[in-house]
Amino acid sequence: MFLIAAVKIRPITLLWQFLIMNSDDEFKLNLQLSGGYFVADNLLFGIDANIRTNDVLKNYTDPSDTNYLYSLTSKETTMLFGGFLRYYLRVGSGFLFASSGFDYGMMNSEVTETFLQEYSGTETNMKFGLGYSIKIASKFCIEPEIMYYMKERIIESESNAGLLNIQEEIKTTESTEGIKFKLGISFYL
Repeated sequence: MFLIAAVKIRPITLLWQFLIMNSDDEFKLNLQLSGGYFVADNLLFGIDANIRTNDVLKNYTDPSDTNYLYSLTSKETTMLFGGFLRYYLRVGSGFLFASSGFDYGMMNSEVTETFLQEYSGTETNMKFGLGYSIKIASKFCIEPEIMYYMKERIIESESNAGLLNIQEEIKTTESTEGIKFKLGISFYL
């Protein structure tokens, strides 16, 4: 289930995004709340709060030892806060908009397979988008948007391994970038 919605009361805009994915062995939840204020004609400044959680439970057997059932458990939670700008330009019967944003937050994760690994770290996101707001009814708009994003995660991990209980600490930096498509639904009061 995926839902993006917005409530716009001139000059204030409220947006929320709600995503739930559920399968037999994985549960994902993404909740995003955004609010903004038109600081000038057609220029919206806003703030974001984003909470993501991902829980995984998988049972499997090793082909070399089918008598033993292995179990993998993973829980990850990320909280991000940030700001965005959006500029609207009337084109035809709708509005073309350009957007940019920045988010920063903390993440926590625990992975248990043969041993426990704990992760914590920070995440930074930058995004730039181009979209169009299409009016479909008197109070509703659909907003398709193409967005370029850059994400960096700095992760510090600890693991307690095996019978000797060897403790290991690792610091990792992950950088990703790409293009994604978003489809929003706006509701005007």
